[in-house]
Amino acid sequence: MSRSAVFFLTSALLSFIAAAAVPYPASLLSALLLMTSLGCSVLFVLALVRGKRIRFNPQLR
Repeated sequence: MSRSAVFFLTSALLSFIAAAAVPYPASLLSALLLMTSLGCSVLFVLALVRGKRIRFNPQLR
């Protein structure tokens, strides 16, 4: 896993935990943290897809 994928995963998890810890779930801060968590999750998946590009090397056979 690349460094950017790890960064986006930890950012998504930390923002989700922070959104769950907000005392008023219907507040603007909670909504902002959930949107940040969703955005980081999407970027995490894109970083994983980009990092899985494996080039075929015929000499490894």
